[in-house]
Amino acid sequence: MSIAGVIVYQINPDGSLDGRWTHPEVKGSTGTERATGGTPGRVAGKYNVEIFDGANNKILKGSLEIAPLGSVYSLTWVGTPLPASGQVSTYTGVGLVPRDGMLAASFQESA
Repeated sequence: MSIAGVIVYQINPDGSLDGRWTHPEVKGSTGTERATGGTPGRVAGKYNVEIFDGANNKILKGSLEIAPLGSVYSLTWVGTPLPASGQVSTYTGVGLVPRDGMLAASFQESA
């Protein structure tokens, strides 16, 4: 089993998400994520995603799908790590909306 990380998103009025994430493998550092293409007023949907490390280097480009799962959400990221190696990575997670305008989720790489 892989180790889980955590991300907290700001849900924007235009349907985009701005995230800040961390994972034990980055040893106390944080990165950012930008997810666009969502529907205003809805968390669930399909997004285009770009993920950046703590030095603002783009490290993954791909998609994010968020689906309702009872009173929480299932999240699936699929993308190509950068620099492009032809390899595709998949991460899955579960999240909740602790207050309006925010989404908090855990994630881990899928085998």
